[in-house]
Amino acid sequence: MTSDARRLATVPVGWLVPVCGLAGMCLAMWPAPTAAAILVVASLTILATTSYPVMAAFFLFLVFQDPLQVLAGGESTWGLLVKRTDEPLVILLGLVCLAINRSALASLGYRKLGLFIALCFAGLLLSSIPPKEWFPAGVDLALFSKPFLLFAIGLSLSVQREGLQRRLDVILWVMLACIAFGVVFLVMPRWQDAYVGDIRAPDERLGFLSAQGFFLGPGTYSWFAAATFAIAYAAYLAYKRMFHLCAALASAAFVALSWRRKSIIAVMAMILVSLLVRGTRGSRARSLAVLGLSLALVVTVFAPYVGALWTSTMREYGSADPYASARGALYYTSVLIARDHFPLGAGLASFGSHASKLYYSSVYTEYGLSTIYGLSPMDSEYITDTFWPMVLGEGGVFCLAGYLAFFGTLVAATWSAARRVGNDPRSAFVATAALLLLVGSLLESIASHIYGSSLQAALVLIPAGLAWRAERDRAASGTGG
Repeated sequence: MTSDARRLATVPVGWLVPVCGLAGMCLAMWPAPTAAAILVVASLTILATTSYPVMAAFFLFLVFQDPLQVLAGGESTWGLLVKRTDEPLVILLGLVCLAINRSALASLGYRKLGLFIALCFAGLLLSSIPPKEWFPAGVDLALFSKPFLLFAIGLSLSVQREGLQRRLDVILWVMLACIAFGVVFLVMPRWQDAYVGDIRAPDERLGFLSAQGFFLGPGTYSWFAAATFAIAYAAYLAYKRMFHLCAALASAAFVALSWRRKSIIAVMAMILVSLLVRGTRGSRARSLAVLGLSLALVVTVFAPYVGALWTSTMREYGSADPYASARGALYYTSVLIARDHFPLGAGLASFGSHASKLYYSSVYTEYGLSTIYGLSPMDSEYITDTFWPMVLGEGGVFCLAGYLAFFGTLVAATWSAARRVGNDPRSAFVATAALLLLVGSLLESIASHIYGSSLQAALVLIPAGLAWRAERDRAASGTGG
């Protein structure tokens, strides 16, 4: 481990709170220079300790895209430009990785994974013949490609045995600092108003302000914290270090402070999966210890609010009427579309996608969704409230089958790799982290457009690509662990 990484790994956890508090106060008083200073310091820290500066710069942009948008003017022309820069960056970098990295392209042939991706595109494109409008269809096709191109970026990476240990603690400290910053705005909501301005009102659940840090929404924050948990927890299982355990528990606490039910359930699912996948008695004991600590936290701190949260959930989604909520209406209508267009869907930019929201699709009117709150032309905020209705509604059963096969193959491969621990903690960490992120994201995707968000999808699919590349290399070399 390098001296820089060692020093970062031994920084007392107690420093996070006062440092983040000072940063929040400065951000409220001098937003532009403070945010710029934070971005510069964080960027230089990561770039100075990585073997992949381009990838690090790309990921840093995704992490700090929201504060950059605030600095650029929020919903102004420059702010919207920053907001939309991630898509062309993902597409460009993904295509470059496939073009110049032969191993990345060859990895798509392993276990015929590329065929499942091709099936996704085939279902979508066949459903779009002929396209109703070329430009919205092109925009939607580019956005649809984003998760697979992020996966391709992960395929282009190869972490060496020593490289991972040198960088892991640095990455975790940066991620912990990002989520710990959420405390600042929870303590001083007025600072959050000064920072965000009129871009988006802070979210509240059960009378509590949802933690969201410097992100513009609690959904992105909650999954970022859940992904931090997955990485730290996988590191704890592989390397057995107390720092990783503390990082995992802290991340889980911040997930709870976001009050996002899907992310809380995703974290619990990650812990349960680790109990099933770890083969040794010591590994299972560590997983049980984390589960016990998490349950103790829930019982002692959040138990009084569990009943209220359950009541709120049932009131929102427990109705037998599928049109009682926007999310329920999207799921129900996607099945109707798949039935009416079987075995295809309604085509590109037609349903549940960001493009169908930007260029309001006639399908919403055709199926009676244009009068539902959040799905109307005047208020279309909830059109991208979930992910799978878009896949089924636009691409039909062909596209859905391809997507399910793609994720199913990844989960099966990482599950097998995580169980095959051997004596290599590096391989155990990579496989376990990818597995936990995949399982958690699949649960998150039920009530979130997670694979359509660049940062959220990158936190899942880049590690998944890295793990898949490692499995392919292992199979090609003929080694067993």
